[in-house]
Amino acid sequence: MSNHDADWGVEHIERLLALAESLRALRFAVYHHEWYELAMGSWKLTAGTRHRSYEFVWDGRDGVISVRGPFHAGQGSASVSPSVVDEKLGVPPSLEPFQYVEHFFSQAQTPNQSLERTADRRENSVPMTSTLNREAELAVVNGHSACSR
Repeated sequence: MSNHDADWGVEHIERLLALAESLRALRFAVYHHEWYELAMGSWKLTAGTRHRSYEFVWDGRDGVISVRGPFHAGQGSASVSPSVVDEKLGVPPSLEPFQYVEHFFSQAQTPNQSLERTADRRENSVPMTSTLNREAELAVVNGHSACSR
């Protein structure tokens, strides 16, 4: 293992801790996390509330984040939940993937409020792909973050 690998591991865990603390302030929790450093830094994370959780999957190779849900964190599985969004953040990411997760939850006025609206529309949702850049202001479009134009 090189020092770079060790440094990257510490940085990843620090970013994960910062995300968990930010979500806690919003009254959400991180329930599960898997990290694949040797697969271009890809990861999988489950967060939300016990009764309404979402799975975020970051594909470090393609720079795409996918969101599935909602599902019950204690009983359900994201694999049977609808896909909420697939967004191309870019490689290297123009928006740090953990920031995307935080922004996803920060759109809720109260825990579950905007997430329930998202779930109500899931039958009509269409996977979308967009390119984000760090300088762009984020806006809410149909309950999802997107670059304002």
